[in-house]
Order: sequence, then C-alpha cells, then structure tokens
Amino acid sequence: MTAIYKIGTATVTNGLVTVTGTDTAWVTALVTGGLFTMNGLSVPIESVGDEDELTLALPWPGSGGTGVYAIVRDSSTAALIVSLNDRLAQIIARMVAMGIPPSKIGTLAERDALTLGVEDDQFIFLRFEVLASVLYVGFYRWTGTEWIGPFDPKGDGGDPGTPGTGDRFDVAVFAQGKPAAGELLLRHVFSDTGVTFPADLSASRASGRDAATAEAVVSLEKNGSEFGTVTFAAAGDTGTFAAATPTGFAAGDILTVIAPSPRDATLADVSITLAGVRT
Repeated sequence: MTAIYKIGTATVTNGLVTVTGTDTAWVTALVTGGLFTMNGLSVPIESVGDEDELTLALPWPGSGGTGVYAIVRDSSTAALIVSLNDRLAQIIARMVAMGIPPSKIGTLAERDALTLGVEDDQFIFLRFEVLASVLYVGFYRWTGTEWIGPFDPKGDGGDPGTPGTGDRFDVAVFAQGKPAAGELLLRHVFSDTGVTFPADLSASRASGRDAATAEAVVSLEKNGSEFGTVTFAAAGDTGTFAAATPTGFAAGDILTVIAPSPRDATLADVSITLAGVRT
C-alpha cells in the first residue's frame, strides 16, 4: 500500500531545489526521501535537512508558490531502511572499537524475552528500535542477575576543538502571541566566537503563524544601532530581510531584536532565524 504524507503546506520556487514547509514536521515523521508532488508536478527528494526544509533531486520545474503537497513515501520508507541500517552499522563498529561488541541486537521486548543466567555475565544487548517516530539506541549489560543500562554507545566525548572559520552560526528567536509595540524579543550577547551576518541576510528565515494586517517591520540591532530589518508585508506571514552591508559581531557585542512599532493587529507567533558564519 502506498503511504502518502501531506501534513502542513509547502513552498516551492521555480528553478530551485529547496522546498520550505510550514507545520510539516518532516524529520519527526521520518521522511527521508520519496516523491514530492505539488500542483500536478512530481520531483524526487534528494534529502530532508530539517522539520521544514527538504532538497529536491532536480530544480522545481513549475511555477513557485505555497500550498498543499504530497510525498509518496514508498521510496521514502526504503530510504529510511537504508539510513537505519547504515546507522546501525556505524554503532556496531563503534562498540567493537570500544571493546564491547553486542551479543544481540533488538527491541526492549526482545531483550526482556531472553532467558539468561549467572553464567551469562557480561552479555551485551544493543537496543535499536523506532517507536512513535523516535529512534531509540542504547546498550545494556547483564550482570548475571539483572540488566543495567542503558549506556550511550557513543562513548566519552572528546575535545570538541575550536569552531572553524566559515562554519554556520544561527541565532533563533520565537515571540509567542502578538508582541507589544517595540517589545524586546531577543538580547543575545556573543561570547568568544566572532560571527558575521551577510548583507541582505540571504540565508535567514522568518515566518508568523498569523499574517500581518499591515506592513510590520522588525528591527535588528547591534549594540543599540539598527543594522537590518525583517519586514512582513500586509496580509503576509513570511518576513523579508534587508541589511545594507555585512555586520560582524565580536565577543561582548549585543544583538537585539525589536518587535514592530506600532503593534500589528494580527501578526502573531513570529519565528526568526538569523543565519551567519563564524569568523
């Protein structure tokens, strides 16, 4: 039986491979591939990067717009199986390298069905199962009388190292409900990592659950001076970014996000993600 996923709405742009969603929850739903269909056109999915963003294997051939969509998940399910098998192989290799190869792999129910005794001391069981769209991974050790665990198969974390120049750095803010006029939505102090936001904030995104009645402008400030804006057009629920020049933040600099003034009558539940790079 063909499985169809069509939760939320999707936005496509002619000639681009990126599809953005609203209330789509693609990662939570374990969508990893499949056939994306909208407005009578279908394109295979290359990858799913986030709850509300996926990449098509080919540029979208039709006109752009936002609306209902469907993902045929037969191939998505196959891709998920391959993905889970790859993940399992990586975990087993890591456990072998740690000197704790699993004695058996399965679900918690399968673990509890095992009959083990004192002579089975040090039996290692690797739990690997999906429940309610969530992947559970962990290993348990039989002491001879009981199970102990779960333990994380990743082992002890090493030195995370120093973030590299050019790495993505996002700052996110969510304003629940209708913000007051000029309300402070975010005050972010940068630590020892330098970050630059590019001109026009091209990779940044903003959306509201409820569209604005009139034009509403969110102010982005560095140390109290405006360097950019996010504008929600009348009847629009997607923000447009503007910044004349790249803006860099060093340790101690403060980024503030200020709600529109005057307050819009309907714009509500605004989410903004500012995309910068480490410098």
